[in-house]
Amino acid sequence: MKKMYATLTLHDGKSKEVYVHVDEQTAEMLEQLEDKELVNQYLIDEFKMAMDDYSYRRHTISFEQAKEKGFDLAAPTDLLEETIKAESEDKVRQRKRIT
Repeated sequence: MKKMYATLTLHDGKSKEVYVHVDEQTAEMLEQLEDKELVNQYLIDEFKMAMDDYSYRRHTISFEQAKEKGFDLAAPTDLLEETIKAESEDKVRQRKRIT
């Protein structure tokens, strides 16, 4: 992996230098290109995709991680109603067997 830099123009007109890690083969191809604007645009697109992926991973945790931290998700009400109904039917069947 090679770190390559690009210049990103922000909404207010200011420029910001950003970097992206690209594999060796891609880095060689980009360095051979003469159109530096194309290279810059490619690196900016890669940077934006990396930031989207980062924010998704940052704000999304797995159910197992949530349970390990003590967070329990509430069951949907439809499922809860079905469970209660099934349990009550089981109790009725058990009572009928006993009598």
